[in-house]
Amino acid sequence: MQSRHRKPLDRLHAQPGGQLGQLRLWVAALHGQQAGGPGEVPRGCGESSQAGEGPADDRAERGAAQVELLETLLATLDVANDFEPSRSDRTRQAWSLIVKIAEDHALAQTDASLYVTDLCRVTGVSERTLEYAFKEVTGLTPMAYLMRLRLHRVRQALLPATPESTTVSAEALNWGFWHFGEFSRAYKDCFGELPSDTLRRKPEPPGGRQ
Repeated sequence: MQSRHRKPLDRLHAQPGGQLGQLRLWVAALHGQQAGGPGEVPRGCGESSQAGEGPADDRAERGAAQVELLETLLATLDVANDFEPSRSDRTRQAWSLIVKIAEDHALAQTDASLYVTDLCRVTGVSERTLEYAFKEVTGLTPMAYLMRLRLHRVRQALLPATPESTTVSAEALNWGFWHFGEFSRAYKDCFGELPSDTLRRKPEPPGGRQ
């Protein structure tokens, strides 16, 4: 008898994409049986309907209990479907918070000694979770983000400087770029000019152009 009670749930999970429809059919069939109509309970759903099995009142009570159980399950599944987008929204909000914490920490640093493991430590997440968050929010991996940040720091140092006050290689080394050819290509890809062009540009006077 216990195995027959489990059959409806087994069949429910065995029909991807049609669980709610099948459950609604069972509920309608049980309603029809209670009303004396043509509804027929699907095979394996509830107790046997053979005549003469217990008093009529007992069968009616069992049928009512079956209807109530299935209607409760149906309502639960409907609510779960309604909450599905909310779970996605909460995931995106969590990723945005992770990225914000990582960015705030990275922007507060004044040297090049910053690594992905540092971002994992301050955010309290694994490297995989950190990478998912950054790709979703910024479109970059954490490593690419840190390189982009260091490129901006080099540019901030070169813009107000002159060839007499510093060199491109000195500022690149200050921010952890050891391969100058790769650094120059990455800088041009990011800003549309070579770092030497940035350094040769005459700094604007305070207050902007005259």
